[in-house]
Amino acid sequence: METATKIGETKAGLIALAFFGFFGTPTAQVTAKLAAVSLLGSGAISQATKWIVNRERPDGDTNRRNSSFPSQHAVGAAAVAVLVSKRHDRLGWFAWAVALWIGLSRIYLGRHYPTDVLSGYLLGAIASWLVLRGERWFEKLHF
Repeated sequence: METATKIGETKAGLIALAFFGFFGTPTAQVTAKLAAVSLLGSGAISQATKWIVNRERPDGDTNRRNSSFPSQHAVGAAAVAVLVSKRHDRLGWFAWAVALWIGLSRIYLGRHYPTDVLSGYLLGAIASWLVLRGERWFEKLHF
């Protein structure tokens, strides 16, 4: 479960995005670009929600910047899973399996309540759905 949590960290996600952005197929490069946009937007909303809600973590941590609701790991995992599922059909099941593993690890390790993870999945999925709605516009971004 520790490994799943490490996979779901921001640093691991940025490394994967950079790898696929530079060395992936053209389709994977666009997916990485769309994922970057989705993760940026959903991450900002998630951080604002954490600050406003300020829910204590199951382990008793009360740091407002790192509050429990919603799970940032679940937000990112679902955001990527939605994009991979939509753009790379055969890898969709794998992306969702990893997202589920990441979310369950957060509950198992006592860092989140189940509702934190479920709301994180919902937020990440909505963000990627919105990015996919504007996919043609986002593809034109150069970065």
